[in-house]
Amino acid sequence: MGLSASQARLLSITARLSANEYESQQISNAKMRLATQSEQASQEYIAALNATQMNFLSYDAQGDAQSTNLTANVLFQYSDMKNQYAIVNSSGQLLLPANDIENFKKSNNLDEFLACYGITKTFKNEEIADSYAILTNKKNQNVYNNWESLVTKVRQGKHDVENVATEVDYFSELEGPVGYRQLGSYREFVRTTYYGLTAEQAYMYESYGAYIEYNDVSINYKSAVMANDPTIELIEYQSALDDLSQKIADCSTFETWCNGKARDKAENMYVDKNGNIADESVAVTKNEDGTYTVNEGYQTLKDAVDEYYTELEKFQFLAEDAGYTTLPELYTYSDPTMAQWYTNLWYRLNGDSSNKTAVGNSGATYAQLDDKLASSSDWLQDSLRQGLVSLELATNQDVNDVLENDISTLTDSLNVKLKGITWTSKLYTTASDFTETNNDAAIAKASAEYERKTHEISVKDQKYQNKIKLLDTEHTALQAQYDSIKSAIGENVKRSFTSFSG
Repeated sequence: MGLSASQARLLSITARLSANEYESQQISNAKMRLATQSEQASQEYIAALNATQMNFLSYDAQGDAQSTNLTANVLFQYSDMKNQYAIVNSSGQLLLPANDIENFKKSNNLDEFLACYGITKTFKNEEIADSYAILTNKKNQNVYNNWESLVTKVRQGKHDVENVATEVDYFSELEGPVGYRQLGSYREFVRTTYYGLTAEQAYMYESYGAYIEYNDVSINYKSAVMANDPTIELIEYQSALDDLSQKIADCSTFETWCNGKARDKAENMYVDKNGNIADESVAVTKNEDGTYTVNEGYQTLKDAVDEYYTELEKFQFLAEDAGYTTLPELYTYSDPTMAQWYTNLWYRLNGDSSNKTAVGNSGATYAQLDDKLASSSDWLQDSLRQGLVSLELATNQDVNDVLENDISTLTDSLNVKLKGITWTSKLYTTASDFTETNNDAAIAKASAEYERKTHEISVKDQKYQNKIKLLDTEHTALQAQYDSIKSAIGENVKRSFTSFSG
């Protein structure tokens, strides 16, 4: 029984020794991990010591330099003593805050966009200001837009071949020959060859037909004069030639032709008091005699367009009579420098037109930047350094003799073609108003974090060290017991063999 108990005790001590050694190994591994963490904390601290903060340098009204941590919001914010930058993503879109995007979306023209920022336009002449207000009021803007839309439809639409040549027989009541041979042959050729002409084709054939007709009538007019035939009314020939001269004039250019066709259509279209297209059933009342009366508050689109162009002519006259030659001479802005800043932004988003273009309406030129990113210096610095975004710089230069803004050339609207504005790519490393300094905030944060981590590591290391000492003491005691019991078992076995052998 003594031998069995000793063997059980020996096995127990052996198990405890194994557990002791395993735990010691685990603690040694933990101490090695602490060493790795300590090295990592040191590297992070050193990296923070080497980190720099990007700053933006600007100047106040007194010319004193001001340095601010670089963020998107700092670049977006207007100041009359700073360069104007844009942040551009990889798709070429401007990254803008929600406020700028909303202002651009709701503005139909540059004036409305500038007004969103409190920038007002003041005219140098009260009469010109009144005329401008009429031209740009809600009704006239809608009328002009509807007119432009109609002209575009004419330009892009198909046209009836029956209307290729002249639509009116000017000479049906004339006695004697009028020389329709060439024109009739030409009409027949067109009708049998084309079925649904494009606007360009219809313009070409109608223009050519007008010239043919004028030429034929002119020849017959001269023949009638030479014949001195009293039965022929020469005055009717002259009237016909005048009409045909007008028809040739109406076909003088493709644009003139399109406008003429649009005016024909506009006679049967109606607008309300706000210039919006109205349904004929609402705008017109049919009389008992079969005629129609336009209801109060409505008018034909043609009449509304005529009123618009009459006012445009008045505006031109007033401006030229006052001695002005270009549109920008007519007014001043409440804040010219701010007006230029946001005009530059409009140009980058919309193109060179002061009216909203298809490009501007498409929304393809901008993307919204999250508010948190816009206020983060780390995001902008990292994005610039990694090439995720790039910079563009706005510049302005004086441009003289801007034909598109010449008052004498106004034919459609007060749309101004913006000149002298450029946006060019700019490397942030070459921007003179971008500076780098030690990032004191990052250093202070890293220092505190390093001290915290090293303290935690030191405390854990001391706990591990104390535990190892206890395990070593326990291991020594267990080893002594193990050796003692093993020796006793050996003596016991030896005595047992001696007794049996005797």
